[in-house]
Amino acid sequence: AKDVLLKARNILAVNQIKKIGVNEFTKDLSHMGLNVLSADKRLGLSLALGTEEMKLTDLANAYAVFPRKGLWKPLKIFAQEPENRGIKVYTEGASYLTLRSLGISGSGEEFKPGYKTGTSWNHRDAWAIVLTPEYVIGVWCGRLSGEGQNILLGAEIALPIAMEIQTLISLNRNIGNWEKPSS
Repeated sequence: AKDVLLKARNILAVNQIKKIGVNEFTKDLSHMGLNVLSADKRLGLSLALGTEEMKLTDLANAYAVFPRKGLWKPLKIFAQEPENRGIKVYTEGASYLTLRSLGISGSGEEFKPGYKTGTSWNHRDAWAIVLTPEYVIGVWCGRLSGEGQNILLGAEIALPIAMEIQTLISLNRNIGNWEKPSS
C-alpha cells in the first residue's frame, strides 16, 4: 500500500480497486466529500489513475480525513464559521497507517509531514497535498488553457512549493507531532 500511495504505482492501485470493487471505492471517496458516485460506471478502474476531475479544495479536504483521525468535516473557509462535528469515515488506526504510507514520521521521531502528489494525463497539471497534524496544504500547477507541458510533474513542481509553504507556516510555531493511536 505504501508503494501504491507514495510512488504512484498505477498498476497496483488499479489491482487494489479491482479487488475491493469500483463501487465500494467510489463510496469511500464520497464519504470523504468527493462527488464521484456516478463515476464508477463512467470511468471504472481508471478512477485509480485520477481520471475524475475535482477541485483542489475538495481533494485537500478529503486528505484531511487522515490527520483528523478518520473524521471528515466540511471545508471551513472562514475561522468564524461554526464547527461541524463531521462524519467518521475511517478508524484512527486505519488513518494512522495511511499517514505512515504517505511518509509521516512515527511516534517519537523528528516531525515529518505526509504528502501525496499527482500528475494528470498528458502533463496538463500537477498537484501536491502536504499533511501536518494541524493543517493541510494543497498546491496546483498548470496552464489555464489546459495545454500540457512535460515539466508539470506533481513531485517535481507542486511538491517543493507545498513543502516550502509548510516550512513557512511552521516557523516559530509548534505544530505538534503525529500521535500513534492505541488501536
